[in-house]
Amino acid sequence: MMCVAAKLMNFSRSESAPALNDISLAREAIVSGDGRPRKTIAPPDRQPARPFSPHAEAPRNTALKHKAVLCLGLLAMVLGGYAWNASTPVVRSAHRSPPVAANLVLPGAAITIPAVPAPAPGGGAPMTIVLRAATNCPPLAEAAAVAARLAQSGVKRVLLQFKQDETDEFEGGSTFFPSTLAPLAAGFEDGRLLHFAEQLAAREIEVCAWVPLFHDPTAAHGHPEWRALTVGENGSVTPQANWLCPRHPEALAHEAALVREAVQAGHGILSGVYVDFIRFDDDFSCVCERCLSATAKKAKRAQVRPAQVRAASERDFSLWKAWGAQRGDAIHDAADAVRDEIESVAPDLWLGACVLPFSAQDYRLNTQSGQDFAKLCRAGIDELMLMGYWDDWELSPKWLADSLRAAEETTRGEANLTCLLDGDMTVQRTMATLEALRGWKGQRAFFHYGSWSPEVFAALRHAESRLAKTKTRPKPEFTAVVIRIDTEPDAAGSYDAVNPGMIRTLTDMFAEEKIQATFVTCGRLAELQAGAIKTASQLGHEIAVHAYNHEQLDSLPVEEQLSVVDGSLEVFRRLGIPVSGFGAPRNSITREARDRLIAHGLLYDGSAAYDPMTSWMNADVASASDDPRAGIVVLPFIIPNDYDARMQEKLSAPEMQAAWVERLRATVAAGDPLFVVDVHQWTASQPDNLAAVRGFIRLAKSLPQCRVVTLRDAAQHVLREGARIDGLAWRWRGDGQPDAPAQ
Repeated sequence: MMCVAAKLMNFSRSESAPALNDISLAREAIVSGDGRPRKTIAPPDRQPARPFSPHAEAPRNTALKHKAVLCLGLLAMVLGGYAWNASTPVVRSAHRSPPVAANLVLPGAAITIPAVPAPAPGGGAPMTIVLRAATNCPPLAEAAAVAARLAQSGVKRVLLQFKQDETDEFEGGSTFFPSTLAPLAAGFEDGRLLHFAEQLAAREIEVCAWVPLFHDPTAAHGHPEWRALTVGENGSVTPQANWLCPRHPEALAHEAALVREAVQAGHGILSGVYVDFIRFDDDFSCVCERCLSATAKKAKRAQVRPAQVRAASERDFSLWKAWGAQRGDAIHDAADAVRDEIESVAPDLWLGACVLPFSAQDYRLNTQSGQDFAKLCRAGIDELMLMGYWDDWELSPKWLADSLRAAEETTRGEANLTCLLDGDMTVQRTMATLEALRGWKGQRAFFHYGSWSPEVFAALRHAESRLAKTKTRPKPEFTAVVIRIDTEPDAAGSYDAVNPGMIRTLTDMFAEEKIQATFVTCGRLAELQAGAIKTASQLGHEIAVHAYNHEQLDSLPVEEQLSVVDGSLEVFRRLGIPVSGFGAPRNSITREARDRLIAHGLLYDGSAAYDPMTSWMNADVASASDDPRAGIVVLPFIIPNDYDARMQEKLSAPEMQAAWVERLRATVAAGDPLFVVDVHQWTASQPDNLAAVRGFIRLAKSLPQCRVVTLRDAAQHVLREGARIDGLAWRWRGDGQPDAPAQ
């Protein structure tokens, strides 16, 4: 794998492909019930670095889950010297995966994912949850039973969706209650939403209406003149699909009136209203005449043109500051208008707003939203619900904790603060999040895209109780350090430029250092250099699979993806080389491809990556989409790899080694059980790079907390440590299988 595939951060999920690079789709209790992807949101200038490959496909949005509840479309941003060059030519080869035997038999998953035990009735802290109506509002006859189950699960407050956000189950902008302004979602003609709300209230569950605002496909299609406008890099102005300009008086009046109708429909049941999508979509919208005029007034200029706004982000700070300030004013005014509409019907209702947490630390990082916390407080917002989806933004629990503390300083007690967390993370990720939030004074709530099933509650309660028992997440016995060699064609996609001597150079050095490594190898190269690959295997090094011809899986039809997986595995089986793992080139794994890896009985998937200096991605288990008990260990490698460090960041070999060492020390300090360095046989075998790899190996061996192992051994280590952390009875075929929950 030459690099991590660049991930375009796009808040709107309706056009996104299913994604599996995020390992939080791991266990039944925390996997979205309908298998849909979630949001992807990235703060400007804080997005982890995304290196690129000279012969990579243009990036596809397949790496992150994303939720419909809280998302808007953003451009991807990258840190420092990393950049994606979309114009880089794609090198294709005529080689295709060899045909697979017609009698192919798939052995099934190597890992059995344990069920999370049901919590004791009434256990745990009172819980606030968001209920998406399409997946959680039951028919009339079932409403009482569902409400009772939620009460028994400890739910004390529900944000019930009154208006559709994205166009998925229903047209975005449609409502789940009768409205004179928007169409009613099919199936809700029987009044089930309000009946369900009554049943919840009857069980002393506080009910609030959750109403998305300015992302409104129905209103945008019906009134194109209301749409927000954005300016591109070339200065061209285009309407934004489905987004309304908050400054447009008719658009604002329409959205505020929909909130008033929701309050009227739920009168006597609701205790509050929470608005979402009360923001702009990206850094460069809206550039309509109203917004530009407001910007000019703030900047004390006669006129501001769209292209000037685009340029201001890089070289005109005074104009950029004015641009952000007027957007904050616009969202303030929108919140004020919504408050007025609510008070005209029910003056005592609570008003909350779902907001992005980035601007708490530095508003310049969040200019795209216009959500100035201080201004929202002045508009009469009673509660700011900060959407704390750190894992979807590839940040960390610590970053979230820092953001929340900054929000406390910004609001100065003028509004209550709640952190809205993923309800579908793994037990270990939930534990890490709750641990980071210790000492924070605000409340917490949970969002789940799919159905709030008993298994979802069980996972959350188990994480909570497990952390209470262990006091802190247990540290691993050691950090497994892996030298991973992507064994593939060179940067130009050529096999002529790579030779068996490169592999021998590395195996000789590994022998001198007395370590074993993992060669993640393309099937085509294994056919061309079978002797070198077999020799590496005979020397005790692990061989894993890197597709057949370095194919980018997410650019292929599903049938071809499966053919690549099957055919590449068949190459190694035909050569008599056992394999336990797979790494998709350029992190291009898809749900279908990963399901196939699980069906083949592979132990691990090495198709994810992260930078420990800016984010956190623990090694964990992902489940099959059609079987929550069948899984595979996801083993991410760290950024930067050797190619990106040398070719993209222009680091010297010693500087590359220093970058790896810095990240290893951070990983060990964080108590993480895995650290994978990714190098390439045609890069790492060069003398200066080889010296850097050797130097890193020697440093890792010198640390008492580290052991240098293969990816296969690391996967089993991750499973053992995971069982110790979450106390569940993990099972897998092979040595070291635990039979009982860890204590």
